[in-house]
Parts: sequence; structure tokens; C-alpha cells
Amino acid sequence: MNIAIVVAAGAGRRFCGNGDKIYLDLLGKPLLVYSLVAMEAASYVDGVVLVVAAGQIDFCRTQIVGRFGCKKVMSIISGGEYRQGSVYLGLLSLPAGTDKVIVHDGARPLVKPEKIDEVTQACSSVAGAISAVPVTDTIKRVNKNFLITRTLERKSLWRAQTPQVFKFNQLMSAHDWARENRFMGTDDAAILEAIDRPVEIVVGDYDNIKVTTYNDFIVAKALLSERRSAK
Repeated sequence: MNIAIVVAAGAGRRFCGNGDKIYLDLLGKPLLVYSLVAMEAASYVDGVVLVVAAGQIDFCRTQIVGRFGCKKVMSIISGGEYRQGSVYLGLLSLPAGTDKVIVHDGARPLVKPEKIDEVTQACSSVAGAISAVPVTDTIKRVNKNFLITRTLERKSLWRAQTPQVFKFNQLMSAHDWARENRFMGTDDAAILEAIDRPVEIVVGDYDNIKVTTYNDFIVAKALLSERRSAK
């Protein structure tokens, strides 16, 4: 059984101070709905745990899950102070028999169901697999005075996205280790990397952006409009 944890409990501090960015109207639907609809359409997703901010459970149950018919959502829970804590709480809520865990940011509305399935399949032979795209910009490393110290080799750099898929026992043990050692990773793959577990890259989509700022929201709206026009 493959269960997705959709993380939507962030404070949204970089989005003009609006902590409810995932509920903003995006072409007629709350932004969060698009991720849940993609999970509904993904063949390898058997269920979804939705992790939201404290006090938003009832709203999500009626206005998101119920209103838009997200039948795979098994439970809605409150998240932690940080993303890593939210994923951990999601892991604790998973049913017995969970094989793979699909972690996805609720603020990535352009994820494609087929990409969710592709990353899930890739996880079969390794501890985890993540969607990522090659870096196209030249990346500079700087010191505290903003002086360049090094230009990084672009060929080996990838920009991580979600979905990120892991074997349940591997991800659970990695999170337990992180809590015991007070390790904070920027994503779940970083926690497995810290304990030398193999994580594979699956080539993602450049339009699978995370809506972090208002400019991201405008770009997501344009991309989604173009996708609809193409259909």
C-alpha cells in the first residue's frame, strides 16, 4: 500500500505574510486542491494523509476534501512547527501495511499524476526516489561578505522537487534518527542522505514549481492556464 503525505501546514511567511496561500483561488479552485486531484488520478497512490495548520482541519474536511471529492484522503491532521515535524506526524498516522510513502508539498499545484507514478515506481530498488530538474543557472558560492568564493560545477547540480517517495521503514527510521540527533534537513531526501541511504533522481518537470512568493503564484496561474488551453 502506497500512501501520500501532502504537506500543507506551512506559515507562508515569504508570501506577503499570508499564511493561507494554499487556499488562494487559482483559476476557480483553492491552490491545495490541485495536488490532491493529482493524487486522485495517480494509479500508484492508495490513500492520502493531509497535514494542515492547526485549526484548519474542519475547513479542509468540508471546503477542500468534501467539496472537491478527494476520496483518497484518509485523514486530515495538524502539522508541526516546521515541515520536517509535519512529515513526521504524518508518518505516525499512517496505517499498518504502508509500503511506500509519497511526500508532496501542497504548494506545488502543477504536479502531474504520471510523474507521481514514475517516482513511486523508481523507489522499488532504492531507499528513496525524488523528482528533480537539472540546474540551468550558473551557481556561485559566496562568503558572509557576499564575495564569490567558488563557481559550482553545474553538471552535477539538480534542483529538488516533490513528489519524493521512500520505503516506509527507511523514512521512518531516518526521521527517528533526525529527532534523536537534532538534525534538520531541507527536505526528506536530505535526512536519508545524512545516514547514507541511497536516493535516486527522477527527471522532473520545470513547471512543477513551488508557490512560495506572490510571483510564483502568478507564474503558476499562467502555466496552469497554458496547460488548460493545450487540452
